[in-house]
Amino acid sequence: MPVWLALSSALVDTANRTWVYDSATRRVAELRAGSYRFNPTNPQTSLQRAAYTYDNAGLITTIIDYRNSSQRLCYQYNLRGMLTRAFTGDSDCAVYEPAVGADPFNHTYGYDPVGNITAFTGISGWSYGAGNEPGPGDAGPHAVMSAGGVYFTYDDAGNQTGRTQAGATTAYSYNADGRLSSITPPAGAGWVFRYDADGSRVRVQHGPGAFTYHIGGLLEVDTTAAGGAVTATRSAYPLGGGVTAVRTNTKTGGSWTPAGSDRVDYTFGDHLGSVGAVWTEGDPGTRFLQRYYPWGAPAPPGTQACPPTTPTPARKPTRPVAPLRG
Repeated sequence: MPVWLALSSALVDTANRTWVYDSATRRVAELRAGSYRFNPTNPQTSLQRAAYTYDNAGLITTIIDYRNSSQRLCYQYNLRGMLTRAFTGDSDCAVYEPAVGADPFNHTYGYDPVGNITAFTGISGWSYGAGNEPGPGDAGPHAVMSAGGVYFTYDDAGNQTGRTQAGATTAYSYNADGRLSSITPPAGAGWVFRYDADGSRVRVQHGPGAFTYHIGGLLEVDTTAAGGAVTATRSAYPLGGGVTAVRTNTKTGGSWTPAGSDRVDYTFGDHLGSVGAVWTEGDPGTRFLQRYYPWGAPAPPGTQACPPTTPTPARKPTRPVAPLRG
């Protein structure tokens, strides 16, 4: 049962999203995204196409990435439903298969009796806080104190206050409501956050003369100082519980009119909501891809350009740690 949605009204090149649902379980069986050009010699360009299978508990067991030579992403779980292995596999997900598609991976994960990660491919030295409640410095038994040579500290409420790597510390502070008020890196100006009475973020200072104002969750305004000259605006267009498009207006040389100063980016998420593909409106539009490992780490090579007329290039995000349901 496919559901198709056109996201833009451009008559030359329009973005679209398709959901295909399993008729028995109502879970999403396939996600597709692309752009359609109204020209018989240049049909739809696929930005994102992934097919999903599940176990009886609703956990994702495979994703077929048609954008990457039909590479099969395989996921295994323990009896508690916790991810124990993620890898690019053969047609049965029986063995690791590095020969199909770009950027294969083979990750394994282990846990202690209370569910903390103790083994994670490429990261060693996991340790956690003590006690049953957050306390000075350790934030309780599920707060990571160290991992992979990175060390963390916490306040009495369990908020992270420090992150130290290679002897350099980034500090975090919070207001009386427990919301992040500043980030101070080892070098540079850092960031300062302000909130309204309802707890919504309304301003970010990210440098001595750079501010961003957040208005109603749908508009961001960049200025040169607190209440100063506007340099850029970003408007979000929500649909179905997420951001579907962002319109950016940039002031260049004192003018809003140069080409490129008004841009619309359509975003396509993966099954967990992370942006996996971006299509910028135009003729032809610009397309970008981003993929992820489980737990959200961006997978190499990072953001990739996607040629508009190539039928099956590049790749899609890979981050299944929760079931996808229709």
